[in-house]
Amino acid sequence: MEGREPQRPFEDSYWEMATPEQTETEQKYSDWRNELSNAQAAVQQAQNDLESAQQTAESEQGNALAAAQSAEDSRNSAQHSYEKEAADLAESNRSDLASAEVLLTQIRQEKQKLADLIALKDASGNFSAPADGIITAISLVPGETSSAVAGLLAAGEQSYTLITPVTSAQSTLIQSGCTISVKQGQTTGSAALENIESDMAQFTVSGSQWKVGTATITVTTTSGESGLCLPATAVNSDNTGDFVYLVETKNTVLGAQNVLIRLPVTIDERGDGVVRVSGALDGKEQIVSASSKPLSAGAQVRIDA
Repeated sequence: MEGREPQRPFEDSYWEMATPEQTETEQKYSDWRNELSNAQAAVQQAQNDLESAQQTAESEQGNALAAAQSAEDSRNSAQHSYEKEAADLAESNRSDLASAEVLLTQIRQEKQKLADLIALKDASGNFSAPADGIITAISLVPGETSSAVAGLLAAGEQSYTLITPVTSAQSTLIQSGCTISVKQGQTTGSAALENIESDMAQFTVSGSQWKVGTATITVTTTSGESGLCLPATAVNSDNTGDFVYLVETKNTVLGAQNVLIRLPVTIDERGDGVVRVSGALDGKEQIVSASSKPLSAGAQVRIDA
């Protein structure tokens, strides 16, 4: 606190003759000076305390900010280290798992080799196919180290099911125990009747020579009456009578060719889309049942499988 210092009421040269009033005044002046000095000292002390408190607060704030930043840095460093360790551990686990799978596969292979050798020893060195079938190729050479594949084995007998729609009349003509001939391309054989209903017949054919696809079925009845059941479309007629076209393979200058042969037949019975015929037929011939073009004896034809 600052103030104007009171003026002394009298000059110094007059104190030698001071009166009681002057002495009282001088005492008050001295008291004022002391109060002023004390007030100024108190103000200075308060100012010093304020500055010290501000410095302390700034220092504490700086320390708190530094501590917070240090904690944030430590957290970031720990998180980064954790993520890196987790990634390294995952990669190591994947590598260990892959190595374990490879090792397990090798162990299985070695066990199989051991089992094969034991089986070969128990068989007195006789090497047998793992299943029944037809050997189509063999790579074993006496006196030489055998390869991993000893040969090729074709499957044995395979069964195929032939399904064809039939009319009620055809169903009546086709009897259990009849002879069924099947032709697929150049492959021929016989089939067995498995089931027949009013609109569907099911046959079975066996052998590895057959393929999945279409085939031609010829049914020969074995009833008391002789004859061959054919689709009605297989029988042709002209002014000389009824006949069918047979397909025969003949050698020509162009090689093997399919040639049509005309064969007379007699229609013994007619049904719904099927006829029973008699003639010089034994059921093994390849008879043309339908054609997209006009046919004639001696013509060369292509067979659709």
